[in-house]
Amino acid sequence: MEQQVKTNDALSVIQELLGGTSTTGLSNWIGNQVRVLKDASFDGAPIDIYVAPYEGADQARLVVRNSAGETVQSITLPLQTDVFQWAGVLDTGDPLPAGEYGLTVESLLDGEVIDAHQASVYEDVREARFEAGEIVLVFSDGTEMPATAVTAVRQSNN
Repeated sequence: MEQQVKTNDALSVIQELLGGTSTTGLSNWIGNQVRVLKDASFDGAPIDIYVAPYEGADQARLVVRNSAGETVQSITLPLQTDVFQWAGVLDTGDPLPAGEYGLTVESLLDGEVIDAHQASVYEDVREARFEAGEIVLVFSDGTEMPATAVTAVRQSNN
């Protein structure tokens, strides 16, 4: 419960820093990247993902699933990293096709999975609007999410 309160407080600070719900404030979102919990939209370009392996793990891996839920890749992750760049390229060097991919971080201890969670992805914000009392963000892939789903904001790489 305490962690949720801290998260909500942090999100309030992010929204306040970006200018709240005014038109000017909404424009501050556009052109930035935000970190959200969602599947990755892969178009051939590498994707930065937030992995954050479980603190007590001795091994971690990224499990990549296609839109049919089939595992297409498993990558060993460095334990001391939070952001990992997924290239969407198989061990054979062949690129995966464009599309939606589910990214799960599995943390292991002595070969047993002790934690599994969806990785967060960084998305470019192309539109922000005030709708039904909340800020809604529209990403480059056309998906929409409330600003309250954002866990981090950074300048776009583009």
